[in-house]
Amino acid sequence: MARKSSIDKLEPQVRDLIKKLRVKDGRTIDEILAKLQELEVDVSRTALGRHTKDLDQLVEFTKYSREAANVLVDRLGYNTDNRVARANIEILHAAIMRLMMAGTEEGGKISFDSEEVMFLARALKDLASAQKADQDRELKLREQIRKEEREKAIAEAAETVDKALADAKGVTTETRDKIRRELGVG
Repeated sequence: MARKSSIDKLEPQVRDLIKKLRVKDGRTIDEILAKLQELEVDVSRTALGRHTKDLDQLVEFTKYSREAANVLVDRLGYNTDNRVARANIEILHAAIMRLMMAGTEEGGKISFDSEEVMFLARALKDLASAQKADQDRELKLREQIRKEEREKAIAEAAETVDKALADAKGVTTETRDKIRRELGVG
């Protein structure tokens, strides 16, 4: 197993600051190094360079996973009401990208801390719930369509019966109503 880099040994707040400066603010290695020196954090430029390279790769992988998720969502036809499923698809894509990147970290071994495992498990659970909700919504929609088609067919049948009976001689209103009830259209 590869040894931890000096950056990985830093406090989480310092690592978060490095990430913010590089990813959100777009700062250079020298600018980040100057900020760390200002905070009296001792890090070599080489270690910071390796770390920012990994951050840059992670950003690229994340962009790729978001684009892939968007394409997937577009192709699957999720609507705006399905934001949970969409977010979970993105999360799972990011997790897959993380697994792909694991080949470059720690000698190819996949390692997650307990928080990442919990996050991934929650994402999988949420995805399953979102998929179930999606299936339920689709089933409900299909039932609604069937109901509307059935009502339309009944209305058309009733109209046909009314036309046929209107032309029939000697059919009383009572008989007409009975025929409609027997046919299930009245």
